[in-house]
Amino acid sequence: VIEDAKTAADNSIHLTLKSVTGSLDVLVAPEKFLKEMEIIFAKGEMIEVVGSQLTVDGNAIVLAREVTRNSDVVTIRDEQGKPVWVGWIK
Repeated sequence: VIEDAKTAADNSIHLTLKSVTGSLDVLVAPEKFLKEMEIIFAKGEMIEVVGSQLTVDGNAIVLAREVTRNSDVVTIRDEQGKPVWVGWIK
């Protein structure tokens, strides 16, 4: 469940998700990419995220690869972690 959705200083969208094990910080994608894809995240939405957990400045963060909402799956990064928006947004 999305607890918070915010745009960071670098214009990337970060979500705070509440799970059975606690809260997770998820780095999704640049705001511009998500707007072009017409993807908006709202507090209280139920989503599923597949990604890789990293530690940045001592904090755990999940780098989203796929986000599923209802039956819609959005690929954010490929299997190697390369962002799909590279060369796409200017």
